[in-house]
Amino acid sequence: MDFRTYTCFNCIRTMPYLKDWHAMYADKSLAILGVHSSEFEFEKVTETVTAAAQDFGIAYPIVRDNDFATWRAYNNQVWPVKYLVDR
Repeated sequence: MDFRTYTCFNCIRTMPYLKDWHAMYADKSLAILGVHSSEFEFEKVTETVTAAAQDFGIAYPIVRDNDFATWRAYNNQVWPVKYLVDR
């Protein structure tokens, strides 16, 4: 799981690694899920999140967490945050 927001500089810097992992390991059962937890109001708009994902070339799924429910469930406090979840 990749908790991020598309304007966060540190989030942007980690995207190439996640894209590479997705390309190399998606067929080996590694599933990357982007969790877009918007820092700013304009980042909550579906079209801007979709456009950013296309601009960055992200092929893995991204969910929007505009109300921060998932963010709070994981006790996050900063962007980006990565979690490796196993069975």
